[in-house]
Amino acid sequence: MESCNINNTFEWSYEEALYNSHHKWLQLGVLPLLMIVGVVGNLGFLFVLFKLQQMRSITNFYLGNLAVADLSFITLMAIHYIWSYVYSDLKFDVPYKSSLGCVIFTLFTYISVFSSFALITLVIVERYFATCKPLYHRIVSGRSRSIKLVIATWFTSIVFAAIYTPSQSSLKFLCIKWPESELFVSLPTKVNICSSIAYRWIPPLSLYIQAIPFWSALLVNVILSINIIMTLHRREPLTEIGNQKSTKLKTDTTRNQVAKMLIVNNATFFLFAGPFQVMNLIQIIEHHYGSYLIGDFAHTILLWVGRVAAIANSAVNPIIYNVTNSRYRAAFAKCFSCTNVEGGSGNNGGTQTLQISLIPANHKQKN
Repeated sequence: MESCNINNTFEWSYEEALYNSHHKWLQLGVLPLLMIVGVVGNLGFLFVLFKLQQMRSITNFYLGNLAVADLSFITLMAIHYIWSYVYSDLKFDVPYKSSLGCVIFTLFTYISVFSSFALITLVIVERYFATCKPLYHRIVSGRSRSIKLVIATWFTSIVFAAIYTPSQSSLKFLCIKWPESELFVSLPTKVNICSSIAYRWIPPLSLYIQAIPFWSALLVNVILSINIIMTLHRREPLTEIGNQKSTKLKTDTTRNQVAKMLIVNNATFFLFAGPFQVMNLIQIIEHHYGSYLIGDFAHTILLWVGRVAAIANSAVNPIIYNVTNSRYRAAFAKCFSCTNVEGGSGNNGGTQTLQISLIPANHKQKN
């Protein structure tokens, strides 16, 4: 093993290196709570899609894949930070024993991250065509196209994650030179960190690999959401026929509700993902100009806000579906009530039902 030398030895203060009460509150209180909410909510949403045939629309097929990405991300992040806290008293000490641990954690975490950017964009693109170009959407939408788009999304996410992973794939140790005090005698003098492999161009490349998908997805979502809102605003209100609403009124009302729900969902997604990406953008600017824009304290605060917000982002989607859309609330209530539920035929969100056999064989039709 490499010995301590001037290049890997750092002087740290007690406050810089050790967890404090705020870290304990975050890593043993907030993160487990978010993980429970996220796992229960996303598994519940997937169960609703499995149980109710009328929920198996194209939109929900994409949202189901987003739920899988969210489950993966929130589980990996929560376990990593809770495990790190239990493993060591030092904030920067990772619990892995080899570089393989760094590779596995980084690769699968960022597959989830990049796939969520792509899937949330795929959802709003589908809603844009369904709302603004319904005839074209009716012609091109279908099972084969949706499966191909989702496969392409996951494949692209794997490629981006594989490019990013070398920036956090090497397990290295740092030596700590503590102040001369009995307070530090029992503390470890070495910490393990997941660091970049030895190529200078990899760290800056990793910053751009994180930034490009996020800001591109944000731009597309803003433009398409504005178009959806303008289209909904321009439409003439539909009238009722007698005491019953026409089929067109029901369909358009449902489609508009889903469109509004997804706009709220996407806005929340980018709001929660934003702090970490702002931190990443600051690091890009700092690297470009060779000087620091913010101090260590502001960096630490923004980093932790970004981490917690990113984890919360993976937990809130099922809550948003239920709060903003009565059809989703009814589906959850029907699915988790004590009565026996049979998946009926139907159409959710004004889009055609998608038949995909990705769940157990006794339910051949899939979202």
